[in-house]
Amino acid sequence: MWYKEVEGVKIYATNRVMIGDAVVFNPTDEQLAEAGYIKEVPKEKTKEELLTEAKALKLAEIEAYDQSEAVNSFYLNDTPFWLDRETRVGLMHSTSRLKYLGRTDTTLWINGLKITLNCDVVIGMLSQLEEYALRCFDTTEEHKANIKNLTSVEEINAYEYRANYPEKLKFKTS
Repeated sequence: MWYKEVEGVKIYATNRVMIGDAVVFNPTDEQLAEAGYIKEVPKEKTKEELLTEAKALKLAEIEAYDQSEAVNSFYLNDTPFWLDRETRVGLMHSTSRLKYLGRTDTTLWINGLKITLNCDVVIGMLSQLEEYALRCFDTTEEHKANIKNLTSVEEINAYEYRANYPEKLKFKTS
């Protein structure tokens, strides 16, 4: 970008400038210099700025991975599904309530699919799923803490945040 200082204020060149009495549209670099403009040289970022930027980018990648199907999914009869925390808690509550009332089976609706299962099976699956989600959360938080403690851009770029997540759960129904 080209600018000139007028009374201590930077004025940036537009697509037209005055050179003498003439108006020049879409001026070349030479014409901008002739009109008194100075080419702005981008300031190089400090090591600290580069490190902060690299950490922010890697943390964003970790967050995106944590929210992806690579982490947030399990298999039920070889079909991938996911239940968010609110849904898991609600299903656990309603299934436990049905069991307390003497029911042995419950119906789950997952992605439009109707599944009827034994209440004890559902409670067991939801318990395992909650434990899986907690382990994933712990892994994500550990990766984020590790990134925050790294001291070079090279270390951050080389950091493999997809590692150490638990194996996805695979449930089968008869």
